[in-house]
Amino acid sequence: MKWATPFGANVIVKLVEIPGSDLTAGGLFVAQRDTSQEPKQVGEVVAVGPAVKSVTVGEHVLFSKFEGIETPAVSEEEYLCLGEHLLLMKIDLAEVV
Repeated sequence: MKWATPFGANVIVKLVEIPGSDLTAGGLFVAQRDTSQEPKQVGEVVAVGPAVKSVTVGEHVLFSKFEGIETPAVSEEEYLCLGEHLLLMKIDLAEVV
């Protein structure tokens, strides 16, 4: 990512939708509700600061709702800057669904 470089133990994540999030654990379809106003909680790491040790660019992570700072709009994508301590876990989206 050339337009932003995080300092210290901060990361920049591109917000993503979880595939299959409209299915229950049993595989039943759940009617979609309007989630456009709900904050996303999963992102793809697109940049890491020099002190970040637990994640690398390209990994997907889960974080709490209402965490992080929105970055200036540079495209249609949504980005957040988060401290590494706010990341809850890595997620393998290939295994989700």
